[in-house]
Amino acid sequence: PYLTATATGPISPTSGFAPPTPLWPVLLVDSAVDTSDGDTSGVAALQADPGPDSAISLREAIQAVNAQAGASPVIIGFDIPPSDAGYDATSGAWRIEPSPDLPCISAGQVWLDGATQARNQGDTNLLGPEIVLSQQASQGFGLHLCSDDNLVRGLAIGGWQTGLLVNGNGNTVQGNYIGVDARGLTDHGNYRGIVLGCQEGAPNLIGGRAPGAGNLISGNDGYALYRQCSTSGRQMTVSPEAHSETTSPGAPPDSFFAVVQGNRIGTDRTGTASLGNGFGAIWFATARRMPGALRALFAGGLYFIFAYLATNFANIPTAPATNRTGG
Repeated sequence: PYLTATATGPISPTSGFAPPTPLWPVLLVDSAVDTSDGDTSGVAALQADPGPDSAISLREAIQAVNAQAGASPVIIGFDIPPSDAGYDATSGAWRIEPSPDLPCISAGQVWLDGATQARNQGDTNLLGPEIVLSQQASQGFGLHLCSDDNLVRGLAIGGWQTGLLVNGNGNTVQGNYIGVDARGLTDHGNYRGIVLGCQEGAPNLIGGRAPGAGNLISGNDGYALYRQCSTSGRQMTVSPEAHSETTSPGAPPDSFFAVVQGNRIGTDRTGTASLGNGFGAIWFATARRMPGALRALFAGGLYFIFAYLATNFANIPTAPATNRTGG
């Protein structure tokens, strides 16, 4: 697989990208209010007894799915009415402000699909996601995957210490706005956009080739992408074709841990204006192994590439904000 590709045209989770929906049970979130008063012992239990408010929050949905881990895959969808207190008519998006952090998704094989909101309530935000996970104090995690084979799609995540933490294998992250507002035009930065853990199994996919699969990762105060791993002696090799680890420079590839493809990093949704991350794009590799043929669009930020290996740091100063590397 290719590591990255230049996205063409504005990124939008409702621009036509719709992976086939499996015949999985669907649990619909119908309230942006962060409550937990229903029966979260399982999906069917919560649907039967959502609590005194007669509504299902995202927190309750995750709790219910986690409670029946291993039973069957589940889609968490959204169907929140405009009458909900979290609806912002200006942006056409619903704001969910979890406090404390949402539980990590531990069940595995969960599709958290923000794009279902547009299918159920209409495309109220033509410029981006309808569902926003927001926090103003820059603390905690907007969303945490601590299991395998999940999909996160069609969300705007901003204002957190870490927007999205991925600790698992085979996860897919597509069509999200990480660090920008729901319209993809202004800063709503996390400190770190996406953090990948030290998983060593099937690769995680950040973006993709299909129209609308790419993420917009911009406006974050620190890192856009970061791999949280300090295993001494391991190195990530980056090339236009593949993204893999080796135990030492020049050794044969070990295994992919992530494929990052088709995203916009450090721009607005159109790709024509800079909306930089504080440290630009983050890759765990030595700077000398970062070839110029990488076809990604980066803009803004203190560093163009920030590289890390064990306890040694290296960096490459940023090119002009509109630079497109490798043509």
